Amino acid sequence: MPKAKRWYTITPQYVFGDGLLSAAKAIFKEKGIEHVGNGYHSLNEKEFSGYLTNAVAAKPDVLLILNFGSQSSDTLRRAVSFGMKNNCTILMAWASGLEQFESFGADLCEGVYFGARYWHDIDSPLNRDLVKRSNAAFKANPNYSLAGSYIGAKILLDGIVKAGNVDPKKVIAALEGMKYDGLTGPEEVRKRRPSGAEELLSVKGQGEEQDEKRRRLRGYRELRPIVPAARQDRLQNGLIGIVQGALGQRWYDVTVHGMEAHAGPTPMELRRDALLVAADLIHAVNRIALDHAPHGRGTVGWLDVHPNSRNVIPGRVTLTVDLRAADGASLTVMDSAFRAACSLAGEKSGITLDVEQVVYFPPQPFAAELVGAVKQGADTLGFSSMDVISGAGHDAVYLTRVAPAAMIFVPCKDGISHNEIEDARADHLEAGCNVLLQAMLSAAQKAGSAGA
Repeated sequence: MPKAKRWYTITPQYVFGDGLLSAAKAIFKEKGIEHVGNGYHSLNEKEFSGYLTNAVAAKPDVLLILNFGSQSSDTLRRAVSFGMKNNCTILMAWASGLEQFESFGADLCEGVYFGARYWHDIDSPLNRDLVKRSNAAFKANPNYSLAGSYIGAKILLDGIVKAGNVDPKKVIAALEGMKYDGLTGPEEVRKRRPSGAEELLSVKGQGEEQDEKRRRLRGYRELRPIVPAARQDRLQNGLIGIVQGALGQRWYDVTVHGMEAHAGPTPMELRRDALLVAADLIHAVNRIALDHAPHGRGTVGWLDVHPNSRNVIPGRVTLTVDLRAADGASLTVMDSAFRAACSLAGEKSGITLDVEQVVYFPPQPFAAELVGAVKQGADTLGFSSMDVISGAGHDAVYLTRVAPAAMIFVPCKDGISHNEIEDARADHLEAGCNVLLQAMLSAAQKAGSAGA
């Protein structure tokens, strides 16, 4: 791909992903390639539409997928559904081999470049021995699953032997930095680096030294340009959203199990159309959110239709559901209503539905004292203000676990936020910063008075 000069990466945010990204950046520098962006995601991420929306906006020549396992599969499927194969080259750096290729199917794999994690003809002493043992035991070459299990078990056993103990902490200490002959040649166990969030959250309740660090973290304030458009007309002089807290969230993965059949010969009354049932659920999610206005939210943001063929009745549909509400009681009622809608859809259609809740974030009120300081700062500066609830999760939500927190919102053009095209006026941002400054000065004065 000599003409591919603009690359975008999707990376899991932990030591393995960082290693791949660092290696990629070194190659970019060597080859004169422009790295036009990177989407970092957690190891628990299941929805990649937002990351790929940013990737599409960057207009890369190559999308380099650096995650792995089900996350790489989900990323590739979503990238193809976004039409990225038509506009750029897709390269999956860490594919698991034949099993993953077979799950994709030939149409999806066509034109995509894959880097295999493991291949049985790698010429290393350990791999030659594994291939020999696998053929003797199973009459087949090892695949990635077998090779990964084998090397994982071997490394762990080597660590136990080196530690002379089975205590987990001692084994980890023995493994960190250990060099060994792996399936692909000489390898090393890298020491894990905790993320910034983990280091921050480790402050909570871990001895006198950590408690002292926690005491030093007196509070957290965050400024965001995201007052919704529907409420901007109430900010006559433009300005400050006093954030009372953040919506609670429940996320679900739903699978609808129908039956594939040819679109032509199958009469309408005999069909078990999984997509039709999924459509009913989408309507139900929307209705449930509207029943809990103004703060209820209901979103189906992702669907995977199988086999996704023009002339085949869908036999399986997987979809994600995101429900949000401002208080725990409303969110519980919405959860019950959604589950009832799933049960009713299954009964009416004779189709089985699997529903799994995968995320629960309770509603998070912010510290009353800090919220009051934001309100006082706006009043002092003569800015109009209104109480708002944050619909999205922000850093402030997580910081409440270890310190009081508050947020300040200012308007975005057309109410569009969390989007590449979001735009806020400079004078609105200045106003928000000045309110933040007032809140910080108030906190400093109180701290000084308490110290005196």
